[in-house]
Amino acid sequence: MKAPDVTHQEADLHAPFATAETLGARIDSETFRVDHDRPRPSLGRFALIDKIGEGGMGSVYAAFDRQLDRKVAIKVLREEVATDDKTRARMLREAQAMARLSHPNVIPVFEVGEYAAQIYVAMEHVDGPTLFAWQTQAGSWREIVDMYIRAGHGLCAAHRSGLIHRDFKAQNVLVGGDGRPRVIDFGLARLGGGPPTTPGHNPEASTDSNLILDAEATYAGALVGTPAYMAPEQILGEDVGPAGDQFAFCAALYEALYGKFPFVRTNMMSLLDSIEQQPAAVPVDSPVPAAIHAALVRGLAREPHARFATLDQLLAVLSHDPSQDPATGWRTRFALALAILLVLLITWPMVDKVAGDVEQANARDSLMVVLITAIPLLGFFWLSRRAIAKSELTTRLVGWATVAIFALIFHRLTGFLADIPPTTTLISDHVVLGTAAALATFWVGRWVALIACAYYIGALISALSPAWSGASFGCSSLCALVIAAVASLRSRAHTT
Repeated sequence: MKAPDVTHQEADLHAPFATAETLGARIDSETFRVDHDRPRPSLGRFALIDKIGEGGMGSVYAAFDRQLDRKVAIKVLREEVATDDKTRARMLREAQAMARLSHPNVIPVFEVGEYAAQIYVAMEHVDGPTLFAWQTQAGSWREIVDMYIRAGHGLCAAHRSGLIHRDFKAQNVLVGGDGRPRVIDFGLARLGGGPPTTPGHNPEASTDSNLILDAEATYAGALVGTPAYMAPEQILGEDVGPAGDQFAFCAALYEALYGKFPFVRTNMMSLLDSIEQQPAAVPVDSPVPAAIHAALVRGLAREPHARFATLDQLLAVLSHDPSQDPATGWRTRFALALAILLVLLITWPMVDKVAGDVEQANARDSLMVVLITAIPLLGFFWLSRRAIAKSELTTRLVGWATVAIFALIFHRLTGFLADIPPTTTLISDHVVLGTAAALATFWVGRWVALIACAYYIGALISALSPAWSGASFGCSSLCALVIAAVASLRSRAHTT
């Protein structure tokens, strides 16, 4: 709720807003009435500075608390929102319950009260963007999921206090300068008098003109709910519980991750029909793991009982990073091993033509051979980077392989410049790759030590019989591919 810079003249005591500098000249007894065209300056001890938002239930102002000497945000509810004593009492009771809720991911409510027949809520003034604006600048899907998980913890805290948001969306979350998300309007959204439709209402009669389907609706004071994020039971006017907030949470996160809404929202009829089906398919090039998509699909189920039992359970699933699971991406690793083998088979005729008998080859031939095989492999890694990035283990393995390839090229280049015989270079090639594999056991997995052993054995064979150094290097590399493929199959077996 960041207020725009507004220049105020101290001499003008009848300016529509007050600043801390002009408060001394104000008359404390000034009354306040909801006049949205020209609000008066004071609301009890709160001096209004600027209007920073407006929604269907009222307006939000940046204000100055003269008693506690701090800047706050004041939500002033419209008079027509509470037309009878029962409704007014319920609104105050639930707003006061919100004030008792203390959680780092829920905006703090400082005070709830009435002044000049108007209900107001004083809360923390957050100088930061909405989550909707923040997520457009996020660097990765993991950052977005982590931010939503933190906001979700605020929802869970309110659920445990018996409060239901009923209008969760990215526009109803503020991200402060400290990077902490705060859910706003919690506990107040349910005070909007009811959803846009009531039981027995015919959805076909709804038109675009009476729907709030815009994902960028003003967050401040949006208490009646936004149908595009509402659970079906809320749209139909049925009782809404925590499962309704879970649906809205998944809809907002789906939109943040995939850049599109999970359902067709042209009008109310199309929205309800679309919810009966599965959400939109995941884009082919999306880096978001399939497990995340599966969790969101479950949270967007038509029936509340088909969703997660609690929002906490959903957050636990989202907190588990599938890319950190060794079993994730086994197909990619297996395909990479086969692709590398295929590349070696294709390039082998060229290698044999260039190098021929290793004892008759020279240092230049040794360098050419590694370039002929390495360049296609590096190109394949680049083309497959999206699939590789879906698994942390696959990423580490390919990263290690890339480092090893460049180390091998540098080693062969050094041998070429020093005019070292290929037989000698091949022996040290084994040692270079074996050492690289041994070091990789610390950040890839202990099974990579088997690859190191294969290269060290090849180094011994090459040292004892230089004529076999070329064949030994090829066999060691083949063993490394087989080990990687078997490790991928084993990791798959652990999850089935």
